[in-house]
Amino acid sequence: TEAVGRLISIAIRSGIDIESVKKQVKGIRCITCIADAETHVLSCPDAMGKAIDFYLNGSNKFDLDITSGPRSIMICPEDGCGGIMEPEGGCYVCRNCGYSKCS
Repeated sequence: TEAVGRLISIAIRSGIDIESVKKQVKGIRCITCIADAETHVLSCPDAMGKAIDFYLNGSNKFDLDITSGPRSIMICPEDGCGGIMEPEGGCYVCRNCGYSKCS
């Protein structure tokens, strides 16, 4: 779930059309997904696609900034890692390998 969320975030921040992202994740099925009478979600990615749909259909419940276009990202410099460096407390941390760099 976290991985899919991160990939969706990177795609949107990189300028990929949000409709394309939504179409890719909506409808994905998972046999371990638990549902009840009020929940009509097929999987975690399907829930994320439905949340994107919810936002695109006019709900302002989610405050997404999807109009700003591509942003630069920092890739972890550790050999073979390839993770994305994320800001945390004045430093940048790689969630993939744990590498950190402070300014």
